[in-house]
Amino acid sequence: MPLSNIKGYEDFKKITLTRIGIEDKPTKSEEAVTPEPTKNASDSKTGVTSFELTLDTENKQLVHWHVEFSGACDCKIQVSLDNTNWYDTANTHSATGTGIWDDWDFIGFRYVKLVVTAGAAIDVTALISAK
Repeated sequence: MPLSNIKGYEDFKKITLTRIGIEDKPTKSEEAVTPEPTKNASDSKTGVTSFELTLDTENKQLVHWHVEFSGACDCKIQVSLDNTNWYDTANTHSATGTGIWDDWDFIGFRYVKLVVTAGAAIDVTALISAK
């Protein structure tokens, strides 16, 4: 029996395999493959001794953070599966004065929180992105 006589053949003609990374993903040939949008959270505070910024990554794995601060502070990244129980990661930064902490990591948790603590009032601006 020729392939064109099989029920549903017309539907299967439109499916192709597109190589994404190391896996073959089925996609309709007439549709473009577009990456999922990046999730972002940003905030800026002046004259604070503590600062927190939380992002729901919606299970995206690659997380980037960019923090600018006007004085001495300690920064850390925490993670959570439920937005209630938080765990410290190895991603930390201590600064003795004005500076920037710009880094990224593969994070296997749904929620990511940036925590900044300072001994004196400082200005903090931060952005967390996940894709």
